[in-house]
Amino acid sequence: MKIQHIILFLIVNLSFSSNSLRAQKIDSKILKMVNSKIIHSKVLNQKRKLFIYKPQIDIFSEAPLPVLYMMDGENIGMVAGIVDSLINSGDFPPMIIVGIANYKDERTNDLSPVPLTTNQISGTKTGGGNLFLKFIKDEGLCCMAT
Repeated sequence: MKIQHIILFLIVNLSFSSNSLRAQKIDSKILKMVNSKIIHSKVLNQKRKLFIYKPQIDIFSEAPLPVLYMMDGENIGMVAGIVDSLINSGDFPPMIIVGIANYKDERTNDLSPVPLTTNQISGTKTGGGNLFLKFIKDEGLCCMAT
C-alpha cells in the first residue's frame, strides 16, 4: 500500500513534466476512455464539469472500483494515461478517476480551507475549501453511478 501512495504521488507530480510528445500519444488514446458531464452544484451554486475515466478491464467485477478525485480535471489525460499503464502492467489496481474542472477563477477559493488575508490585495476569493469538500462528498460522489 505504501508503494502505491508513492507511485500515486509521482504520477501527480510527474504528469506535468515537459515530455509533451509522450503526453500527446497518451492523451489521444486515453481521452477516448474519458467521458465528461456537467452538473449543477447546489452546494457551490454553480455548474462544474467532471471528467470521468473508467479503465477498460477484461474481467467484469461486481465489486466497486476505488475512485481517485483529481483537481484541475482539465489535465486528466496525462494522469489517466499513467494510471492506465500501471493498471495494465498489474502494478496498480483498476480505479476510476474523476477530474473536477476549475470554475473560472475559483481554484484558490476551492483549495483554501480558511480565508487568507494576504489575498485581499489581489482580490482573489479564498476560504471555500470546506464548501468544496462538501460538494465532492454530497454531489460529486453521486455522479459516479452514471
